[in-house]
Amino acid sequence: MEDYEEEKSAPQSQNYEENKEGSNESEANNLQDEYDDAEGDYEHGEGVNALNLEYVRGYNKDIKDGVHNLTNGERKAIFYSAAHTGVIYDYEEGEQKLLQGHCNQITCTACSADKTLIVTADSGIDSMLVIWNSYDGIPIRTYFNPYENGICNLDISQDGRYLATISDDEFQSVSIWDLQNEELDEPLITTLCTYARDDRQHLIKFNPSDIYELVCHGKNHLAFLSWSEDSEEMEYYLSPIQSSSYSKKEKQKASFTSTVFVPDSTKAVTSTDKGDLLVWDISLIVDGMSHTNEKRLTKVLELHQDETAINTLTIHGDYIITGNEDGSVRFYDFDLKICGWFENLDLGRIKSISFADEEPPSARHDEDEEENELKCADFIVADSNAVICKLESRLFEELEPDQKKGEVIFTGLKSAINCIAVHPHESILAIGGKSGFLINWNYLTKEEEYKQLKEEPCAIEYSPDGKYLMGGTADGLIRIYDPYNNMAEMQAPCKTSERSNHAIKQLIVSNDSEHFATMDVNTCVCLFKRDHKYGDPNEPIEWVFYGKVKCHEIEITSIAFGESLDSNDEIQLRLFSIGKDRVLFEYDVSKSSEKNGLVIDNSKTMMIEQENVPTACIWYPTIDSKEDLLLTVNDVYKMKIWNVKSSQCRKTCLGPTYGGDISRLKKLEIDGNPDKFLAYSTFEKVIGLIKLPLDGNPTKTMGLIAHPNQVKDMCVSSDGKYLFTCGGVDLCVNKWSIDVTPIDNAIMMGGEGIEPFINLIEGGRDGQTFQDMKDFFYYSMVKSKTEGEDTTKTRKLDGKVSINQLGNLMRAMGHYPTLKEIENMVNEVEFAHFSENCEKVDRFGLDTFVKLFVNHRPVFGIGRPHIEKAFNTLFVDNKDKKPLAKVPRESFLQELASEGEPLMNQELGNLLDKLVGKSNIKEALGEEIWPETFAKDILSFEEVEEDEDDQEENYDPAMEGVTPDGTFDHNVIPEENFD
Repeated sequence: MEDYEEEKSAPQSQNYEENKEGSNESEANNLQDEYDDAEGDYEHGEGVNALNLEYVRGYNKDIKDGVHNLTNGERKAIFYSAAHTGVIYDYEEGEQKLLQGHCNQITCTACSADKTLIVTADSGIDSMLVIWNSYDGIPIRTYFNPYENGICNLDISQDGRYLATISDDEFQSVSIWDLQNEELDEPLITTLCTYARDDRQHLIKFNPSDIYELVCHGKNHLAFLSWSEDSEEMEYYLSPIQSSSYSKKEKQKASFTSTVFVPDSTKAVTSTDKGDLLVWDISLIVDGMSHTNEKRLTKVLELHQDETAINTLTIHGDYIITGNEDGSVRFYDFDLKICGWFENLDLGRIKSISFADEEPPSARHDEDEEENELKCADFIVADSNAVICKLESRLFEELEPDQKKGEVIFTGLKSAINCIAVHPHESILAIGGKSGFLINWNYLTKEEEYKQLKEEPCAIEYSPDGKYLMGGTADGLIRIYDPYNNMAEMQAPCKTSERSNHAIKQLIVSNDSEHFATMDVNTCVCLFKRDHKYGDPNEPIEWVFYGKVKCHEIEITSIAFGESLDSNDEIQLRLFSIGKDRVLFEYDVSKSSEKNGLVIDNSKTMMIEQENVPTACIWYPTIDSKEDLLLTVNDVYKMKIWNVKSSQCRKTCLGPTYGGDISRLKKLEIDGNPDKFLAYSTFEKVIGLIKLPLDGNPTKTMGLIAHPNQVKDMCVSSDGKYLFTCGGVDLCVNKWSIDVTPIDNAIMMGGEGIEPFINLIEGGRDGQTFQDMKDFFYYSMVKSKTEGEDTTKTRKLDGKVSINQLGNLMRAMGHYPTLKEIENMVNEVEFAHFSENCEKVDRFGLDTFVKLFVNHRPVFGIGRPHIEKAFNTLFVDNKDKKPLAKVPRESFLQELASEGEPLMNQELGNLLDKLVGKSNIKEALGEEIWPETFAKDILSFEEVEEDEDDQEENYDPAMEGVTPDGTFDHNVIPEENFD
């Protein structure tokens, strides 16, 4: 395999952190150089990013034949995939080498016969096919976008030179790749699977004795394919299977599960989900419809009378090995006579069987029976319960059942993960799963305790003092566990109501460990406190349910505790909730009790968004601030800081623009580092860090792909060393080490003052947009002087403009904020230094204007589709509830005058005069208004190309910043429509 060592091609970068200029093409060309620079750090286990994947708990247990035994005389290791990461696991040392690069969940893997090469592939947008060195985990070769939607199965030839793949597209195809041809980045040959349009093909295998022959099949159609390096298409032939071929028990309904070629023969064997083995061979009878070299079904063996499925087949030495539905493994010779069996292994459905690259040891010591003994190398089996077990051939001869079990070397997670929580003082991570499990995992020693619960945990959280673990279930119950006593329950379950069956979505605990709050799927907030039952001091102290309130009209998105000082300088606990109804509620914790219930502070209720949806909130961690601040984020990448006493917005900042909406925020305080950070996760894929204080500087944020799909939960260790994430259905928990040095370096490289913000403006410092900003600002500064703009007198300019000009300046730049948004901008400037010196500001400079423009303008421009969507939302037929194709003028005017910020007829007339030259509303609008004509003729929105419409409709925020060549454009902010 020396030919492979010279060639290295880095897989797709997952990191959004670095800030780069230039085209996407140049960025793609620099991928190799970036990887080479970082290669030494990877080899020594050192991170080059602010977040570095250090360990993965769990694996993709549902991939058939997805666990490979790499054990030989030099190592004891296995390979498996975990979400979108490949893992080489040394089960003797307990160490992992992580193969990173895929953006989507890995769908199939393969290993070369000599165990030196590993192949991984995924399916989805920007899919990849990567060839890895199995010893050092370095990528040897990478194919970007091998098919439109990736790969669903693959196999590597016996000599390790060729790769066969099946696409995961709607119309599947089979391809052969030459791994040693450095100049060829596409398949040697590709053929459409026209023979099985109605049957998804899920398996492909090389003939180990003839690399030019393969088998490919789905559940019902099986084809043998042949190819040559000179041909343009593969030849294939189907063997007709008659229903009478399956003898009993309606075997004609059986589905193919796996196929192997018998070495040094013309035979192939296929297994079914009814427990049969089908033997294919060259037929000696030529019927005029086939050729003599075509394989035909020659034999059907009913191995399992009870129709137990045979899930997987493999070849080792002189044996065909079956992995079965009942957890058994059986060995057959090439004549399909039973030679050995491993049963009662306490395993689920066998998913993978893989043998070590070692000489088979003898199972017996009796020379007279040496010819009949079972000889095989040690092997591993993986089952549907995520258990990976090592077995030895000698176990077949053991008489005691307990001696036949084998050795469990790795256990994954068998069901979707709902929630995680890290202990504040111990290196313990609690993991709660859909099947009702709760695992205490020591993330340093890798030891764990498993507990099966009665209900499914949906949200868990440790108290800051570490004495309690609170768990909210899918049935709306609250259970309190003892972390130091094997998670024993410390009291009877707390009920949020007698008939509550609404799952808990989020659970938070106060800093004093005396309160915790929950929110559920029924838009209710609950409060609990450690107190005497019924307020009776004679009763023992326990967690008492204080009350439950349903104040939001629709889904709650986040809750948060806060702390402020009251008039007596005593800490006052505060509780907040935000929802998709765009309302922020505060609850009066001091007045709440078991008797009074949870009390809402109506004086603090406020609408925090006009048209966008708040998605997460957290008490804003500040140093020596004189204000009580709450941070909220919304679904258009904006972060807002609110003074909860005055109900005013103190700052609006551009948040991370990659990965979609932020769903979770966690405070990050690092031991020995005075700086404060926030950790965040989005609904899908991305996690990252933000350095405080917030100001919209893009160099203060980073993000990377943590999971291929949903980021189900996230938590941070109290010392700030580790961040943990779980991906839900990908069955994996990721442990990330934190090093904020790259963020500090990025801030330094990004420049001081407004330099990082200017880089986010189209054209940068030399572009027309920035030149217009300066012109408008200077003109406004001149106009604001008492001398006016038409004087010839000498003016004294101080470089600042009055805050009452903010709205005009923004509109001059093509951003048309609402009155509320202008009020927020004015408050931001006016109170910019209020927390420091309690003084207000009434004028601002150019630097402030640039920051305000970048932070407040919408990330995405408004086009005709947005106008049409607004019409469809506002104007609906009362009978069938369908959007009106055309809207009566009076209905239109009524909505403008009553919804949002009212727009009266006089003001509307002035606007129409500027837009279309007609101040008469009837003439300008007509009797009926069509959404398309309103956008085109009134607002003068330009026509949008059809492909742009499709792009808008299919926009995936989780892939924001991903370029067509499979690389990332860091800190992307799409251009805005300023027309």
